[in-house]
Amino acid sequence: MRRFSLSKALLLGTATWFMGAGAALAQEADQAIAEVIVTAQKREQNLKDVPISITAVNAQQLDRMNVMRLSDLSNRAPGFLIEKSSNVETVFIRGVGGSGRNIGFTSRAGIYIDGVYSGQPGAIDQSLADIERVEILRGPQGTLFGRNTVSGAVNIVTRPPTGDFGAGVEANVGNLNGRNLTAYVRGPLVADKLFAKLSAFGERRDGYVENLFDGSHHGGQLRTESVRGALRWLASPDLTFDLSADYSRDRSQIGAIESISNFVGMGLVDPTAPALFQINENTPRIRDNKNFGTSLTGVYTLPGDHTLTSITAYRVTDSFRQADNDYSPLALLSSQYADDFRQVSEELRIASPSTGRLRYVAGVFFLDELAKANRTIRIGADVVGRLPAAPGAIVPSSGRVRTQSYAAFANIDLDIVDQLTLNIGGRYTYERRSLIYNLDGSRSGGFGIGILTNFRDHATEDRFTPTIGLTYKMTPETNLYAKYSEGFKSGGWNVDFLNRGQVAPIAGQSGAPFAFKTETAHSYEIGIKAEMLERRLRFNAAGFLASYGDYQINQFINNGASTVLILTNAAKVDTSGVEASLEAQITPDLRLTLDGSWLRTRFVSFPGGGLNGRDASGNRLPFAPRFMGAVGGEYTLPFNLAGGHISLFYQYNFRGFSYAAQENVIPGQQIPSYGISTGRVSWRSADRRYELALWGENLGDHRYIVNQGLDFLGTKLQQWGEPLTWGVELKARL
Repeated sequence: MRRFSLSKALLLGTATWFMGAGAALAQEADQAIAEVIVTAQKREQNLKDVPISITAVNAQQLDRMNVMRLSDLSNRAPGFLIEKSSNVETVFIRGVGGSGRNIGFTSRAGIYIDGVYSGQPGAIDQSLADIERVEILRGPQGTLFGRNTVSGAVNIVTRPPTGDFGAGVEANVGNLNGRNLTAYVRGPLVADKLFAKLSAFGERRDGYVENLFDGSHHGGQLRTESVRGALRWLASPDLTFDLSADYSRDRSQIGAIESISNFVGMGLVDPTAPALFQINENTPRIRDNKNFGTSLTGVYTLPGDHTLTSITAYRVTDSFRQADNDYSPLALLSSQYADDFRQVSEELRIASPSTGRLRYVAGVFFLDELAKANRTIRIGADVVGRLPAAPGAIVPSSGRVRTQSYAAFANIDLDIVDQLTLNIGGRYTYERRSLIYNLDGSRSGGFGIGILTNFRDHATEDRFTPTIGLTYKMTPETNLYAKYSEGFKSGGWNVDFLNRGQVAPIAGQSGAPFAFKTETAHSYEIGIKAEMLERRLRFNAAGFLASYGDYQINQFINNGASTVLILTNAAKVDTSGVEASLEAQITPDLRLTLDGSWLRTRFVSFPGGGLNGRDASGNRLPFAPRFMGAVGGEYTLPFNLAGGHISLFYQYNFRGFSYAAQENVIPGQQIPSYGISTGRVSWRSADRRYELALWGENLGDHRYIVNQGLDFLGTKLQQWGEPLTWGVELKARL
């Protein structure tokens, strides 16, 4: 409780100080905050002119915060979280999220790389090496980004090749034997015609969780590598082609999950590994995500400055995970999951000039995705007398889901009068989905896993998702907006290890009994975007109210022998809240930032969704803290001894109390509030070619819980945040 009070006092005190800083700002006229250009509406626009609640983080800001991958931005943008559980990342925006281990259950937040959808679970935690900026769009984005964006979208924009030669190396060493290396080169291949770039990134760090079974320290380790390459061809003054490709592999053990009971949930301490950051498991945890993608983007300038854009893309995600499902040194249960995704997509759109009373973007879109899953549960020799199954048994499962999506969309801005703009748009989507599913639970014993042989099902859907709003330009630097938007998340199938009751046909119904319905979102939002005092103060704020119908959610049900994961639809969910960001250039050398969000979520109707089938109506959504906030500052001063400048950066991030599941009454599913600090001290040479920095994460080395819950056997689990990490970084640029 004390930490919560101190955190609120720090945030409120900083906010009060901001409010009184106007006089100081007014006296400083020689440095303004840089303009922020985004492509959130599929055209380049100033951030303040986009009627969307959006956070844009550029490469320099990512550097200050020591952000290496998308999950590092969690809790650093208002209302944005990435939860890590069982080595699977899930994106939550405004308290709404969900995806994970099931190929039949897709993410609520779309992840895009240079306009190409890449939202599969194994591709969420993208490397942010060699990128230009990250745009986090909050609220349904159904018009321009389509399905699976009911909570929002993340748009990752990479650095394009240019005609200027450049090269550099960035090296980093730190505690836990941490080290990473980034190298890049870019420049012209043919003067004024053909440009290229190539970058590579690798990261290693030992784990901080000891496995007493073999003495290894894989838990919490980092092991990633990525490569990006691109060519830009200026075919004519009106025609440009960009060919890009990227490859990444991530074998990190992110998320230090530990049991706090015996393997069937008895007690509050793991009897075989009682200490913090300690496990005792005979089956090694493995996580191996591979991602590859290539795209060809053509931009043609038509007469009258209209632009025609084509994006043709192919992406692959292969994910493999191995887990010890009893979290003990006994040979009881282990699992192996192999998921593969292949997708081809095409987007063709036309955009009007950015000037004139009528401005528009319109286009068509096609996606063909094939998802395959091959999964195995292995029953070990030690189950005799402990669990109701035969030793040596193997329970296999395989699934295949194909999705074909066709869409047409348009977004129009019409200036009704000089200061008032009508924003209107819509997207029509037609989708076909098919399933082939095999499950052999014949040797699962008392666990009661079902049996399906070459089970087939299919579904089609068509949806129109509109948006309508008004933007009022109070002054040239201040915009007010109000908007209504819709989105949807496709239905699907619970392609998992299901028990016999879950796969049994339902009398009078056809199709899969383990199918779930499409989720819909309706959102209302008002906001303000302002740049004041000659652009030395930037303020963005938004209030929202959203309603979700047939909300898709995972639910754990105990069937006596084990805990069964059920995918179901809650009847209705409401969310509402306020989020704000403030950035102030107090002096030419001092910049301060303040970000915060207040959120209210509840299941309006969810009968049977609580513990032992109780009514969960009125409960809060999981992973939806009421309050999140961040306070940061950077101070720059000359360094006379070696020339150049010294920069001091500090940020404090706070996350309020939340639940890990919808029951809200189980003590083992409550996540206490916590706050952590990030700092960086750097020196940069006067010619900006060299930089030396010392950085640290979780500076107070606090112990904090980020997730709690139950597993397959009812084992009580806890996931702790990372301890203090620090390092020294050196950059050299040509």
